[in-house]
Amino acid sequence: MHRLIWKKHRADFAFAVLAVLAVLLLVAKCRYGFGYYDESFYLTTAQRFWQGDAPVAQEWNLAQFFALFTAPLVGLVEWLQGGTDGIILTFRYLYVAAQALAAVFLYWRLRRLAPLGAALAAVAFLLFAPYNISALSYNSLGIFFLTLAGTIVVTMQHHQTAQTAAAGVLFAAAVLCCPFLTVAYILLLILWLRRRTLPTAFFAPFTAGVAALAVVFLTIVFTRTGPILFLKGLKTMLQSTDRSSESFGAGLLFCTPAAPVLFALLAVLTVVCWRDRARREHGAWYLLLSGLLAIGFQISFWLDSPYINFFMFSINLCAPFAVATAGQETDRRLLRWLWAPGMIYAFAISLASNQKFYAISSASTVAAVASIVLLARAFAALWHQRQQNPARGALIVLALVLAVQLGSEAVMRWYGVFWQEEPAKLTVLLEEGPEAGIYTDAELAAEYNTMLADIEPLRTLGKEQHVLFVSRHSWLYLASPARVGGFSTWMQLNDGIREKSKDQLGLYYDRMPEKQPDAVFVESKYPDVVEFFCGRYDYTVTETSSGWILMKA
Repeated sequence: MHRLIWKKHRADFAFAVLAVLAVLLLVAKCRYGFGYYDESFYLTTAQRFWQGDAPVAQEWNLAQFFALFTAPLVGLVEWLQGGTDGIILTFRYLYVAAQALAAVFLYWRLRRLAPLGAALAAVAFLLFAPYNISALSYNSLGIFFLTLAGTIVVTMQHHQTAQTAAAGVLFAAAVLCCPFLTVAYILLLILWLRRRTLPTAFFAPFTAGVAALAVVFLTIVFTRTGPILFLKGLKTMLQSTDRSSESFGAGLLFCTPAAPVLFALLAVLTVVCWRDRARREHGAWYLLLSGLLAIGFQISFWLDSPYINFFMFSINLCAPFAVATAGQETDRRLLRWLWAPGMIYAFAISLASNQKFYAISSASTVAAVASIVLLARAFAALWHQRQQNPARGALIVLALVLAVQLGSEAVMRWYGVFWQEEPAKLTVLLEEGPEAGIYTDAELAAEYNTMLADIEPLRTLGKEQHVLFVSRHSWLYLASPARVGGFSTWMQLNDGIREKSKDQLGLYYDRMPEKQPDAVFVESKYPDVVEFFCGRYDYTVTETSSGWILMKA
């Protein structure tokens, strides 16, 4: 009896144990690592929308739309906590909670396809955080929404119209996180126009879901601004987008020194498999060889540049071979509706980001969920042939691929801290302000506390006043109740680029004089920005230990 229960629920037990261990690790990790530029930007953008600013018209960063989902959470947390002290840590905990719930959903929906594979895929999803930042961002939410949408489509059995519409809503949410993902909908439209390829019974409710979220989005936008300012903001935003000049192909080909050789071998294996009419009979060989290539990538990443994003890519190289040699409709659905959208997302995000392979590999997480389930299904099929040499070798290699995948994620998730050293070296606790409750190093803690003290006059500004912080530290906006007085809380401040940011500020205030800040804090590294404001506007200047405070005269 106990053996039957164990056999029936062993995947449930495996998922429960691994998920609990992962959550404990993630919760403990939340307290380590300063909330740098990126993490603070995610919250400050949400905060400005909660305060009433209009997307596009008053915020010019292309990566802004995700914040419409998190803005109500920012307002709720501020209300519950009575302010923004410790808000960065709170949102790290919220991120872990959201990720855990999503992982449970993935396991619940995928377990009938491959129980153990679903457990491993859900845990792999749970362990990963883009750039090792535990934050609800356009990176993480895009992965969340697209993975959930694809999983719903792959696994839906009953109430398919409603579920397809829900998938459409989630897909539209992913598009708001990465607008270039619109290319995936265009592909669906082309397939639908061919009639026989994509049925109207799927495309119509899916489009209805997309349209429903689009209506909500446009309602939010146009209740806060008019079409003229919106179109002007859209034009400016697209002109100023910071994209990489490196192509998607180059980003892949040079992701690691060994990549050209490994991709060449992969291309040869793909051609051989494609031309092999008996590829199903030779499936064990293709899985063995593609698995070795995936391990080769993982080893190369470890030796050259171990980064958590990178480890989400290579497992996806095995998935097409698992499908090509399996021939089951379930495998094709996983490839078509979860793996392929994930790879399209990786391509789309490479168009929007300047982060090259960092962004491509991060977005590959969507496809990785499908790949792990596909490899688990292939493993189960090969298990019956385990007495034969090719199958035995393939089983060992696939087990290694899955073990290296989860092991690499777990190690990198704990030891990797964004822009800082490992947790053991972060020993100073920040006790006040937006970063309260977080451990960092002594140097950064001293800088934070000094800057927090310097901006004390700006922490008493009114909620209808405007403030601008010209600093690498976008968390400063979270320390003041005033509204954002600039085109974004993300400003390019490097030498050679800062002139463009000053030009954008001038254009922003010419277009919307009411957004000119009542107070400006300029970090000491940027004296030219003080000259810019004093030369064009009427401000009084007070010097502090970390910069200057400009107050409107």
